[in-house]
Amino acid sequence: MDMMQRLTEKIDRYADEPWGTTEDIHKNLWQEVGDLLNFKENRRENMLRDWKYKSEFETAVQRHENGMQIFRLLTWEHSFVLTLLYAYYH
Repeated sequence: MDMMQRLTEKIDRYADEPWGTTEDIHKNLWQEVGDLLNFKENRRENMLRDWKYKSEFETAVQRHENGMQIFRLLTWEHSFVLTLLYAYYH
């Protein structure tokens, strides 16, 4: 299973399962999200091109540029994955 499919399935599961704590969300999503963030921009764009959560991911990126973050009492990484979920599920 490729990384994007694995990440999609993980995010899809939040529709039917309890989210748990912010730490739980981070542990579940950060490996793939962190990898995606670390890819060079053109590779990342190719991976995101037809992805189900493309706009939500881009929203999280935009909200976390230059060290900014939505959830200021959390770490940047925790805020990022939580923003990604909230962008879709709220």
